[in-house]
Amino acid sequence: MSKWISLNQAQRWTLVFVILVAGWIVYNKPDSYKANFRGLPITIEFRKGDVRSGTDGFGNYWEKEMKHHYGYFDGIKGADGQELDVYINPDNKFLNSSRIFIIEQLDANTGKFDEHKIMLGFDNMFKARGAYLSNMPPKWDRDRFTQDGPKKAGIGITAEITLEELK
Repeated sequence: MSKWISLNQAQRWTLVFVILVAGWIVYNKPDSYKANFRGLPITIEFRKGDVRSGTDGFGNYWEKEMKHHYGYFDGIKGADGQELDVYINPDNKFLNSSRIFIIEQLDANTGKFDEHKIMLGFDNMFKARGAYLSNMPPKWDRDRFTQDGPKKAGIGITAEITLEELK
């Protein structure tokens, strides 16, 4: 005799209910997650390991496995008028870190300023810059030749900023 048959009616309905609820929780996985950095709320859209995709300025489709969490500060507008983007190092105790780095993202076609990206949980500017590039499509930081000489498209100046400057 199977175990299903040996269950009484109440046990069967309880089992069905548990299976349905568990399925609903898995199916309705949240699209974003919340974090907090020194009192500033953050929405995380992509967690480390998620796959992000898009089309570059030349019409080429790309996919990239995220090496760090990626999202935005709730209520803080960036230079582009949208909420300020942030990369978070999940392998570091970023909530206790006092270091904040800002990267100028450049338009990959023109090399002109596009928007800022904030980097949290990185020990130094070079690690923050490397982390940014590790999450970008291939050839993002390629050389462009302009009348002023060769320049890097995709990424501009990287600097450390204070919490007050971030706000």
